[in-house]
Amino acid sequence: MQRRRRFGIYKKAEGQQRQMQVLKERGWRDSDFGFGFKGVNRGIDNIIMSKHDREQVSLNITPGTKYMDRVTDALLYWAWKCVSNPNWPDGTQSYERVKIYINPSYVPGEGEIKLLDWMMRGQEHSTPSSSQQQHKRMVHEGDSVAIIGGDSDLVLMGLVVPPSVTHNIHIILPREGKRNSFYRVSIWETTKMLTRLLKGDATYGSKKAKNKTNSCKKARQLTLAELSSAKMDAVVLIIMNGNDYLNKLRGGNGGFDAFFKSYLDVAKVWIEKRDDGGPNASLIHLDADNSLSINVPFALAFFRQLSTYSQQPRKPSKLTDRSDSVNSQLGVLNNLVEAKMIPAPMEFQTIRPGDSEYFQNELWEMNAKMKQNVTAMMEEVYGAGVEIVRLTLGPSSEDNFFSDQYKVETTVLGKSDGHGVITRMIKSGDGISGGGGRSYIFEVPHRQDSSMKATRHRLACLALEELFGIDNMEELFGYGDAKSNDEGVEDEDEDGFPDYGETRFSQSDPASYLGGLLWNLETYQTGCCSDYGYNYGRRASPTPCEIITFLESIEKEGKTNLSRRDLIGDTAALPLADGLTCLAALPYQAWNLVPEPYSLLVDTSNSEKFEELYRSCFHPTTNVFDPEAFEKKCRSEISKIKRKKKARSEPIDKDDAQQTVLDSVVTNNDSIGSSFRSAHSVHWDNFSKTLSIIGSSFSVTEKKPKDKGKQASCYALLQTPKNNREGNAIKE
Repeated sequence: MQRRRRFGIYKKAEGQQRQMQVLKERGWRDSDFGFGFKGVNRGIDNIIMSKHDREQVSLNITPGTKYMDRVTDALLYWAWKCVSNPNWPDGTQSYERVKIYINPSYVPGEGEIKLLDWMMRGQEHSTPSSSQQQHKRMVHEGDSVAIIGGDSDLVLMGLVVPPSVTHNIHIILPREGKRNSFYRVSIWETTKMLTRLLKGDATYGSKKAKNKTNSCKKARQLTLAELSSAKMDAVVLIIMNGNDYLNKLRGGNGGFDAFFKSYLDVAKVWIEKRDDGGPNASLIHLDADNSLSINVPFALAFFRQLSTYSQQPRKPSKLTDRSDSVNSQLGVLNNLVEAKMIPAPMEFQTIRPGDSEYFQNELWEMNAKMKQNVTAMMEEVYGAGVEIVRLTLGPSSEDNFFSDQYKVETTVLGKSDGHGVITRMIKSGDGISGGGGRSYIFEVPHRQDSSMKATRHRLACLALEELFGIDNMEELFGYGDAKSNDEGVEDEDEDGFPDYGETRFSQSDPASYLGGLLWNLETYQTGCCSDYGYNYGRRASPTPCEIITFLESIEKEGKTNLSRRDLIGDTAALPLADGLTCLAALPYQAWNLVPEPYSLLVDTSNSEKFEELYRSCFHPTTNVFDPEAFEKKCRSEISKIKRKKKARSEPIDKDDAQQTVLDSVVTNNDSIGSSFRSAHSVHWDNFSKTLSIIGSSFSVTEKKPKDKGKQASCYALLQTPKNNREGNAIKE
């Protein structure tokens, strides 16, 4: 659990108001903003603050809040009404087999993981017997499963589900910005495409397959074990591109494209060697009991190939940047465009020497003030492979940009560029010849074999300095000029990023990172968090070279497989109760949502002390959160506060008096009905129909069903068959 990210909701709203104020001070009119103004403050109120208010309300869905308790009660009541209605769901006839399963928010785990938990239930005990009647399979082989959600990780989870459960899984994802429009991803079709890529029947990317002399050779079919491992490998490659738990692998220029192409290059060769008795051709090794481990020889070959691919020059084409980073100029600029505070759209375009006449004209326009041969100067600074990268903000046309209503300026980047190369900025709509709306073009030279990412950051820096003024950069965004080394060139990390912002990461840990990949994969595989104590922390992600060095040391020890326990061990940590999770997750501006008794920690008299307590639960260098220490310290502090209140003979709130003492709240396994439930009492609520009369059915204040022979049956299912093999369908 990292530092509470939702603090950004409040910080963003306050920051955007100040940014708008600065723009107005610099001459921006109401019509220059993307959302416009219909009144004195309507632009701020309707666009920024209304969005802020909506996001603030969304904090109510944090597990542990009173709102989520009401949601749980409402869902249970809705489920009871549905299964009690003899004509549900279509109002004309009854469907005896329709069932509703509810996993409340106080059960630890992500919603997507809980779906996998439901699908995996009973798979270990598919053979019926008298002692295993409770372990009835929820999903049978060949069943169709549709998973509806807004998280793209659902596709990864679908790939992890083995064919023995079902192969017919469909992921339904809503399309962004289009109402009642969805994407449907078939896991079966995705698996078939992956098979074709590995067999060489299809190519990845836009390049056409080359005719080879051995192309007529018929590729063999992959075995079921090879296909299962390939699916796991694909999931790992996507996780390496970054998710909620792990940062993107550093140094892998090209992102997932580079990962996947490197993987295909190695896998095809190893599959052919496998036919001759070679080693397993997979990154992830699956044992007979489905336990996961890293195949060290293949992993070494893959990361070596990836490190080679990362060093090759790339030629990016026109695209729209979608960076989510909030600590870099590029991320800040993208967020401002999405908030409609500055002209949109934001586009990057590359002008290459192939467009000879146009390219030379652009170079001359960019450097018209220089008293020397422009092309010679460029080649001296950048080498022969020089191109121009353009950033456009706002609607623009190249023909219109050179009309009278546009102003062309040339400026020296100086320290920002490090080379003293003159760049060009074109802008419009700031009172020049009555031009309406603002548009900008920024252009800088770029060396083809260098990082395009760094060049885009440089352009974003230019844009922010032009829009807000270089003197306001520190106040608005927390940084000023980019740091330079002795040669005047920006310091860059191994990804080519300039060293911007206050974000600092501790040294990378390849073992913990690789262990995190397996931890993530095991969580998807079992539908249950494999270790609640794992957290990579605020470490930098490793580079391929660092992983290669680590794996080479493992190979020297004679090990060919690395399991999660080999890499990171087991912490045996238990999940936090929902109230403690709420306390740790919410920013201080939303502490009014924290439930009792945990709200005692964050009232006005104890809030500063709680901040110290919270910070003390993070490792000083890796910033890894210690949930066990957090729970113990919170319990101890609440006990002290209660003793002080009792000693002062202060009246205790009625709701607080009705609560179980804190020790029983955290440790009691039978407190499902209380407001504060132990994290150990996890279950599924199952609603179904039965033709037999039930002695004591679910108690709600609602008229009885028309058909007295059909009543609602409700019972609790324990979380996973992995944790509880017996008695996981006990009627309440």
